[in-house]
Amino acid sequence: RHLRISRQSVQEDIYLQSRMIAQMTEAVLLVHATDGVIVYTNPGAERMFGYGPGELAGKFFSVLFARTDDSTEEITAAIGATLSQKGVWQGQTENITRDGKRFWCAASASVFTHPKHGEVWMIMNKDITERKRMEQELAQSEALFRNYFELGQVGMAITSLGQEWLQVNRRLCEMLGYTKEELCKMTWTALTHPDDLEADMAQFSKLLSGEIERYSMNKRFFRKDKQIIHTDLTVACQRKPDGLVDYVIASLQDITERKQAEEQLRSALQYARSLIEASLDPLVTISAEGKITDVNEATVQATGASRNALVGSDFSDYFTEPDKARAGYQEVFAKGAVMDYPLTLRHVSGNVMEVLYNASVYRNDKNDVVGVFAVARDITKRKKAEQEAMQLSLRNRLILDSAGEGIYGLDINGRCTFINPAASQMLGFTVYELVGQHSHSMFHHTRQDGSPYPQEECPVLAAYQQGATHRGVDMYWRKDGNGFPVEFVSTPTREAEQITGAVVVFSDITERKLLEREREQYFKFFRLSIDPMCIADPYGCFKQVNPAFVLLTGYDESELVAKPFLDFILPEDRQKTADEMKLQVAVRPSMNFENRYVCKDGRVVVLSWTAYYDKNDGVTYATARDITERKQSEEELRKYHEHLEELVRQRTAKLEVANKDLEGFAYSVSHDLRVPLRAIDGFSQQILKRYEDKLDSEGKRYLNIVRDNTKRMSRLIDDILAFSRMGRLGMSMSEIDMEGLAREVFEELKPGCAGRELTLAINALPLCHGDPAMLRQVWQNLLGNAIKFTQPKALALVEVGGYTEGADIIYYVKDNGAGFDMQYAEKLFGVFQRLHGIEEFDGTGIGLAIVKRIITRHGGRVWAEGTVDEGAIFYFSLPIKGGQHDDAD
Repeated sequence: RHLRISRQSVQEDIYLQSRMIAQMTEAVLLVHATDGVIVYTNPGAERMFGYGPGELAGKFFSVLFARTDDSTEEITAAIGATLSQKGVWQGQTENITRDGKRFWCAASASVFTHPKHGEVWMIMNKDITERKRMEQELAQSEALFRNYFELGQVGMAITSLGQEWLQVNRRLCEMLGYTKEELCKMTWTALTHPDDLEADMAQFSKLLSGEIERYSMNKRFFRKDKQIIHTDLTVACQRKPDGLVDYVIASLQDITERKQAEEQLRSALQYARSLIEASLDPLVTISAEGKITDVNEATVQATGASRNALVGSDFSDYFTEPDKARAGYQEVFAKGAVMDYPLTLRHVSGNVMEVLYNASVYRNDKNDVVGVFAVARDITKRKKAEQEAMQLSLRNRLILDSAGEGIYGLDINGRCTFINPAASQMLGFTVYELVGQHSHSMFHHTRQDGSPYPQEECPVLAAYQQGATHRGVDMYWRKDGNGFPVEFVSTPTREAEQITGAVVVFSDITERKLLEREREQYFKFFRLSIDPMCIADPYGCFKQVNPAFVLLTGYDESELVAKPFLDFILPEDRQKTADEMKLQVAVRPSMNFENRYVCKDGRVVVLSWTAYYDKNDGVTYATARDITERKQSEEELRKYHEHLEELVRQRTAKLEVANKDLEGFAYSVSHDLRVPLRAIDGFSQQILKRYEDKLDSEGKRYLNIVRDNTKRMSRLIDDILAFSRMGRLGMSMSEIDMEGLAREVFEELKPGCAGRELTLAINALPLCHGDPAMLRQVWQNLLGNAIKFTQPKALALVEVGGYTEGADIIYYVKDNGAGFDMQYAEKLFGVFQRLHGIEEFDGTGIGLAIVKRIITRHGGRVWAEGTVDEGAIFYFSLPIKGGQHDDAD
């Protein structure tokens, strides 16, 4: 019973202890003292370490410790050793939760005998992580403050309410030049600059009274060496729990250098502003929105707007191309800078200025872009100069391209830098083949005798080698290997007083060389010629005469060149000779004329001159031929011609009388012949009518033959009369529409073509001047012949045309008829000339003779072309101006 009561009592104790431990707020662990195994955890411990109820039981106590420099076994051993000696252990441990979170605990452990588990450690844990953190932060703060106070680059001091220095740091001692001990025996007011003391004390009083918690100001102190330093002072107070000020903390930043820099910057800014305002170039600053934020006086002058009007206005408003200006400053913001941006600035008066802008962004102290700084350079004069230079360059290029001389440039190494077309053409190389190549090796490599030409002896290259102009005559060589003589001038070129090469101008003097040889030959011929020859200057004097001239005139050469040549000419011919000489100089260099010279012995000789005026030399070269005998013969011949003309006039008068008699005779004969012809034709017709029944067919045929021949004879008589009249009829000249006239004649002839297939083509015919009736007769005869001689053709083709040739109008009639043999062409236009039998083609043989007479009287001519059985073309010409000529037949 006693045993049962004891056991019950023990169990009750255990229960009561367990309930008591379970209700404790601290985390309680019961750990077996011998092996460190956890035998019990209350809910507080389970929550703290993150385990469920009963999960820690049976685990080693060391699982709850975080890994540190000391192992968990060492920590456990240390706790056990303390408990074994003192029975109680207290300390701080860094623990770890089930999910790995670290935290700090304040732990206390004691040993007692547990009714169930025997000797155990009861460990009570309290989470002190937050307190631990605050302690660490406090320690760090104190260390930081101490480091900041002692090691910082700012002067620090703790002062009393009575302005004494209580504590000062190293930096403050350096700033003021005193030791800590010296400063702590002084007041800060003693070192304050008098001009700053009043303001400082006013702020200090407000601080002590609680009106302000801190204040800052720029303040000057006296150093120990009497130098003044500038400081940026910040003062704050540390208050006691009751709110009263305990002490004052002051920080002092030495800003002496900054003040000096600010002063220097102020001076620099003032200097820069002066430079900006003094600048002749317009300067502006532009905001990101494109607004002008600042300008200088040059901008005011350039725009004509006031500074107030400019600032705040759009930058782009002052240019002729606002969009381009806007794009320009936007490009600066995008790229950071632009160089030589071209714009045209407009003055309020309307005047414009060509400018180039250089612009870049500028930044604030945070390196943010806040605007653009732009400088404009007035290039109006430069643009004008560039345009003038461009025009000059173009003119120079045009001069180079149009120059007849060859021109090329050389660099300091003798290589071609440019070459004009004339040089390229003369040398046979293209421009691209020569530029960049050494001129000497390309076309100046060989002497005239074929020997090599060393470069060091080249006079062309000597111009830039010696720095002097060189002139000369030498041999250049074409691309094809042929050489030609040249005259050259090589002039050195300079830039900044330094020789940079040479410009070479050369001319092909092949012709001049030939002329020189010809002149030599001429002067040789001049001396040996049997004809008189001379050379005269523009002042009317002989410069030189040849021996033949001396021999002809009888004067010595010295006498002939001593006075004007007009003095040797017969007075009546002097003016005519002077006029010829003037005409020669002004109009035509070459001329022929005659005059008479008076020889030294008084003889007069007639000379025929051939003269040439040389504009280059300004002299006249002349050759004379003595035509005195020829002139005498011509005079005799002239008198004989006059005698013959008189005889011709007399003979012509007689012929005119005879022609008139002949015309009368021809008319009488034709009239008298017509009477018997009409009688023959009439009686033949009567016989056929009255005795038709008595005549057989042969008799009738004979009578018809008689009648046909009678009619033919009548037509022949009419044509002879017409031909005769054509030579004597008067002509009435007027303008004639030849195309209309040809069409009228064809329409008149058309009825005779009935039953035939005939095509007439009349092309455009030029107008002419002539006698309408006579020219109608021409068309009648030519078109009538064309119609007649195309009768054998199934399809007759007749074409009429005309054209102008020189001073004449040519007309033609073309057909595809019988044609003719060209060997008989000259007979076509003769009287009674026929190339075909009467049985083939009817006619009298006078029609073409009449055409020739009419055209001859108009001043024209006739001709024909033909091929047998292929057709013929008959041409006649008329002068464009028209004319009237006597009959030559």
